Amino acid sequence: MKVYKYRSNYQRDILSLSLNQLFAPTYNNLNDPFEGMFNDKEDKKILELLKRFDTDSLEKAYEELVTMVKKKGIYSLCKTYDNEILWALYSDSHQGFVIEYDLDILLNDFNFNQLTPFVHTVEVKYKDSPQKSMIIIDSFNKRMDLANIIATKSLSWKHENEIRLIFEEPGINTFNFKAVTSIIFGLRASDKDINNVMNLLKGRGLKYYKMTTYTDSYKLKITDLQDQFIHTSEYIQNKAPFDENLLSDENIFAEYQIYKDYLKEIVTYVSSLPNIIKIDSIEIYGEIDKPKINILTTTSLKLLPVRLFQYQYIDKVFVQTN
Repeated sequence: MKVYKYRSNYQRDILSLSLNQLFAPTYNNLNDPFEGMFNDKEDKKILELLKRFDTDSLEKAYEELVTMVKKKGIYSLCKTYDNEILWALYSDSHQGFVIEYDLDILLNDFNFNQLTPFVHTVEVKYKDSPQKSMIIIDSFNKRMDLANIIATKSLSWKHENEIRLIFEEPGINTFNFKAVTSIIFGLRASDKDINNVMNLLKGRGLKYYKMTTYTDSYKLKITDLQDQFIHTSEYIQNKAPFDENLLSDENIFAEYQIYKDYLKEIVTYVSSLPNIIKIDSIEIYGEIDKPKINILTTTSLKLLPVRLFQYQYIDKVFVQTN
C-alpha cells in the first residue's frame, strides 16, 4: 500500500528525509485543538457500577491507560497524492512536495517482533461528535481500539483522508530508506528546489514526478521527471560494526564453509538496515544441504533493543524466515 506525506520546508523536511528520519509528535502537538477528545460516558458508567469493588485501583488504571495512549507518537499520512486542498495547506500552496511511502516496507523494520509491535496503523474516523472510547468494555474483551481515542476527528477534516502511524516512542524515528519510493513536486515547485532534492537523495533509486493541471478540469495530474543524478553510486544507509572473527574458520564449522560467501552477503545486508548498531553473533547450523542461520543484533530502539534475523537455505538461496 502506498501512502503520502505532504511537505513544504525544503531545508528541514529534505534534511530529515536524507537522514531517513520522521518525526512523530504526541497528540497535543498536532494542529487540531480537538485531538484526543472522546466520549467517556460509557466508561464512567461502568466505573460507577464497580464502586463496590476496588474502584480506586480501577479508576487509576483507567487514567493511566488514557495517559499512556496520548503519549504515543503520531505520524499522519494521506491515502492520496492529488488532493488540491492538502497541496495548498501543507505543501506551501503547491510549491512543496509529497513523499510517497511503501507502507509495508516502512513498517517492516519497526514491527519485526510480532509480540511487541513498535508501530500501529489506524485509519482516522470522521464523525459529527466525539467517539465513544469504550476502553473498559474493550479491556474485558481483551482488545483495544486506539482509533477511538487517538484517531477520531470532526467531519471538517474528512478531506484529509488520513491514515496514522502510532509509534510507541514519540519523537524522531529512523526508517528504512527503501520505504520512500518517490518524490512528487508541486506544480509551483522551482527547478532549483527540484534539483537540490534530487542531489540530496541521489543513489536511492527514487522516482520523481511533478503535478500539473488539466486544461479543462479542476483535477491535478502527475507527470514524470528525469532523475538528474541517476548514474550516482548506490546509497548505503548504515554500516553496523561486527567482529570479523564471527566469520572466521574457528566460528564456522568446516562442513558449512561452502556457505561462507552467502554468510558475508547476509551480514552485509543486515548491517545496512536502520536502527542496527551492532552484530553480536552469527550461527549456522542444521542439515548441510538445508542449513539455518541466526544473526543476533543490538538495535537503537529502547523498547526493542535486540533483533534476531533467521534464514534458511531453500531452493539454492537463503530466505529470511522471521
